[in-house]
Amino acid sequence: MKRLLLATIAALSVTAAHAGHNCRIQVNGHTYLSAKTCTFTKDSDAVFIGTEKRGDYFAYLYPEGDGLWSGKWSVSEDEKGKVYSKSHANADLPGGLLKQEGDCWINAQVKICADRRTSARW
Repeated sequence: MKRLLLATIAALSVTAAHAGHNCRIQVNGHTYLSAKTCTFTKDSDAVFIGTEKRGDYFAYLYPEGDGLWSGKWSVSEDEKGKVYSKSHANADLPGGLLKQEGDCWINAQVKICADRRTSARW
């Protein structure tokens, strides 16, 4: 019984840590990810924004100091110019460094948000 209770508490803790985030990845005016429930993790080394759904776009953001961030995302382009999601985030986000503004990371070409509030701001 004690194991079941601990397992339930652990599962609820993981769910609560990721629940309630509205996430968006927007690049050059095109929205690649817009999810009412997404995975958002942040530690001293990086931020991850995405979903657990295979085929969805996701991004990693890395602090560079002075409130600026670099980023990688899971995009690729075929020889005909078609953009599609990949399983690895190894493409640089365009537009150079991003600035964090509240729940968003922004530059002239990119807006990535992970909003904990119940209503999205976009």
